[in-house]
Amino acid sequence: MPNKDKLEKQIKALAEEPDKQYVARLGVKLVKQANQMEAKSRALRYFSVAAGIIACLLLIVTLKLNAESEAPAAVGEADSPSVLIYHTHSQESFVSETKTSTEIHSVNDPQHNISRVGKRLADALQTNKISAIQSPIDFASEAKNQQKDFSELYLMSRENVKEMLVIHPDIQMVLDVHRGSRKRNITTLKINNTEVAKIRLVINNSHPNWERNLGFAQTISKKAQEMYPEFPIEVIEQKGMSPVYWNQDLHPRAVLVEIGGMENTLEEEYASADILAKILAEVLRKAD
Repeated sequence: MPNKDKLEKQIKALAEEPDKQYVARLGVKLVKQANQMEAKSRALRYFSVAAGIIACLLLIVTLKLNAESEAPAAVGEADSPSVLIYHTHSQESFVSETKTSTEIHSVNDPQHNISRVGKRLADALQTNKISAIQSPIDFASEAKNQQKDFSELYLMSRENVKEMLVIHPDIQMVLDVHRGSRKRNITTLKINNTEVAKIRLVINNSHPNWERNLGFAQTISKKAQEMYPEFPIEVIEQKGMSPVYWNQDLHPRAVLVEIGGMENTLEEEYASADILAKILAEVLRKAD
């Protein structure tokens, strides 16, 4: 099929013939046909591109549906998590990760820290069909950037918890996950020849409704005793300054979770997080 340029050359050649009017009419006709053919060609190209885009979109939708069908169902909608995990002392780390002397009372690191354990806990909850969300804020870095003192970290995390509870009103459990500072022989136990980090739930007994938080922590401890007798979860009470209360006054099921100590490894912390996720999942199902 001749293109527009070729047809125009033919018209020019015909223009040298005697019948000028015929040539002019034929030229107009051929140019019109050429334009129509070019328009059809463009339409075909557009149609081809559109078809390709539609095919890609259908493929993406198919893959997404398949992925969703394979993923564990969560309690509540994806945008309505049941558990909030955050870390007031976000850079608490481990000797094994920082290669720091065990004589140092506090080990911190901006990358390899307790937030990784919180991420593991959130993922394990999802595996156990509980929707969880982890606050992405590194409060230690924020405090440094704003030239705030370490003592103000709870005020900073408090504001974040308030915001998260407004955004996600269906949250049923608020966990401030920490790493303890006790020695390894106190923070470690062995289950089936595998060493794991011990867990403590610390309750602030200073705010007016603290007994609700205590009751919830005791429920977790009892469920741990039922499911994993070899993995006791200790519940302790401590005083805390007003008006912070370690943010436990913001929700009746808010607890401070202390997993292991600075001499535990991330692998030991992860093992404990996996066990804790199963316990919390059962607690929430019973509560429903």
